[in-house]
Amino acid sequence: MERKTAFNSFFITLILSITNCFALVDYTEPEYKPKNSGASRVSAPRESAPAATSTRKVSRRGSARSGERVLSMSTWYKTVEAKFSEGSGKAHFLGLKGKFHTPYNLYLDASYWQADSSSELLTEGGSSQKGNPELILGLNWLRFGPPSEVALVDFYGGVSLGQESEFAHSRTDQIVGVTTAKRFNQLALGLGYELRLTGDADSEEELEIGNISRLSASLGWMTSNEIRFSVDGHMYSISSSSSDKPNKLEEKVKFATVIPKLGLNLSPIVLLELGASFRTRRINDAELLGARLWSLHGAYGNSVFANFGVSL
Repeated sequence: MERKTAFNSFFITLILSITNCFALVDYTEPEYKPKNSGASRVSAPRESAPAATSTRKVSRRGSARSGERVLSMSTWYKTVEAKFSEGSGKAHFLGLKGKFHTPYNLYLDASYWQADSSSELLTEGGSSQKGNPELILGLNWLRFGPPSEVALVDFYGGVSLGQESEFAHSRTDQIVGVTTAKRFNQLALGLGYELRLTGDADSEEELEIGNISRLSASLGWMTSNEIRFSVDGHMYSISSSSSDKPNKLEEKVKFATVIPKLGLNLSPIVLLELGASFRTRRINDAELLGARLWSLHGAYGNSVFANFGVSL
């Protein structure tokens, strides 16, 4: 009986001790502090530790722009449903893209893709074919304001290399452009202009075209630390060709596209992006397939795409 009473006393004492331990734990949720965010060009600033009390000066020359990763790599897949008055067909694209930020306000973009299709309207062969490699060198020119209301201006230039393919153009195009972005706490607005100075096509089957200009606008919104939405709009203008070749574009062509996107942060360094592009002004003439404009968003039809990336 005494053993049973001692056991009961020990059990009651243990329960009271556990109850007191849990009472010392603060179960209240921490105050929610959303990160500043916006369009893809304006990213949230990273948190930094308080500076130590020291006479040593920290150089900012070698630091990357706040909130931007040094290196990012991504792979993407896209399906395009091309529609023309002569018929329709589907094409599938698989690409790679990388971005490297240097410590000197310069960044380098590189991209490459391949495509295939079983449609006789789009290609004579169904095997995978080469796309156009693209290299872009950008300059972070200006930065104004605090992180929550920062405004950015960038200039960039580059080249799109020609390839022998039914999807890639054989000409070498030079690219120049300017982008600007402004953050409004959880929202961000971006504007941009790009000009492609087109070269001469090496293939006689390829349609000769003039320079290509693009006006862009984007709006981004981060609903939480893991989810963000954005909508991009592009308006393209393709000038007529001044070439002496008979196979050339005689009149200016314009088209536009809208691209809604959903971004999911699967981890601090992994991002999954899902989206689609919809044409608002169309290219209806299948003869423009000869210009090989597959690198331009929505040139030949609506599309859906997925992008999986890692940032370090």
